[in-house]
Amino acid sequence: MLGVNPQLPAHECLLHGLGNTVFNGDLILICDLVLLRGLPKSESRQITARQTGGRYNASFAMPKHSQRGRTTRSSRNDSVQIFLISCDLPLLELAVEDPKAFEQRLGAAVAKDWPDFPSAMLVSRDKLRANPALSGWWTHVILLHSPRMIVGVCGYTGPPNANGEVEIAYGVAPAYWNRGIATIAAAELIRRAFMDNRTWVVCAHTLPEHNASTRVLEKLGMRFVGLDNDPDEGTVWRWELKRSEGARTTPNE
Repeated sequence: MLGVNPQLPAHECLLHGLGNTVFNGDLILICDLVLLRGLPKSESRQITARQTGGRYNASFAMPKHSQRGRTTRSSRNDSVQIFLISCDLPLLELAVEDPKAFEQRLGAAVAKDWPDFPSAMLVSRDKLRANPALSGWWTHVILLHSPRMIVGVCGYTGPPNANGEVEIAYGVAPAYWNRGIATIAAAELIRRAFMDNRTWVVCAHTLPEHNASTRVLEKLGMRFVGLDNDPDEGTVWRWELKRSEGARTTPNE
């Protein structure tokens, strides 16, 4: 188990958000498989079936203990397996106030030489404090299976808006660039977003240039649809994928 604390009672587990759920001490959702300590296996299976609904049939690597992770083949010809863990407020508080305890909770160290991570956790914590409605549609950490390492941050900017739009964002520690991690994390974000019937369009914004981020979106079938204005970055490119177009479960190389 990835940092699961067996001392916490099962009733403290939290189910909410996308039809997916949040890591909350006793519970980890890994690509829609819910693992609960302290509950009978039959209950865990029932929750798993309800969460997945049989709506995802892409190929997964299945390590021991029935933990599901998304696997991709990197340019270095090694298999990369990652898990996305959605952060609730207590987990973000831990990341900001006690980074070592945060690592112990997840059973993984934060990648070295990644100065943006502490500030990202601080901003995420403060915004979720101010707007609890973001919960489940907010920050996720990307956990590399082997070696066990926190290598990225991704997530949503909020739940579906009145037009059924959901925006995704992602970033990977520099030492782990060019391994396909951002692509597979973004693919999983898209998949989870479309599991909510309110979502009609998944969008993303990039700097107005062709770069690694735009290549990720192109691999996933997202289309450049025009210019937008960002209060911090100024002019940006907007990318979209509509529900009717379908998300790619296997990125184009």
